[in-house]
Amino acid sequence: MEYIKNYTELYKNIYPDRLEVEWQVDDSLLDMMVPSCILQPIVENSLVHGMEPKIGLCTIRISVYSEEERLVIRVWDNGLGIPAEKLVTLFESNEVKKRIGIKNVKDRIQLMYGPDYGVWIESEYLHYTEVRLEFPLV
Repeated sequence: MEYIKNYTELYKNIYPDRLEVEWQVDDSLLDMMVPSCILQPIVENSLVHGMEPKIGLCTIRISVYSEEERLVIRVWDNGLGIPAEKLVTLFESNEVKKRIGIKNVKDRIQLMYGPDYGVWIESEYLHYTEVRLEFPLV
């Protein structure tokens, strides 16, 4: 979490008046361990694909909470969103694709914790994107 705070602060310095970050974190979950380099690609996608091409202020909301014996990390942004035709292909294997961050994150979570955990994305083009990561609450 500290790394993501520093990362978003750097972006705020690069793009003054373009980025707002909101944190909604259950403090009792701060000691929970998650695999390294899981959250960074998700937040980077919000910044690069959501905020940068959008005109005006972009809000990124990072939420950490428990739900039904799961640790949930949710990254929501009101950036550009993902077109429906691209959204359905994000988790497909394709050797031609250069960007594999989101698929890699999902694969790593499922490899470690099983197919009931992983990454889910909801988006409406030109309105918002929400990425939900789920881990076992142990």
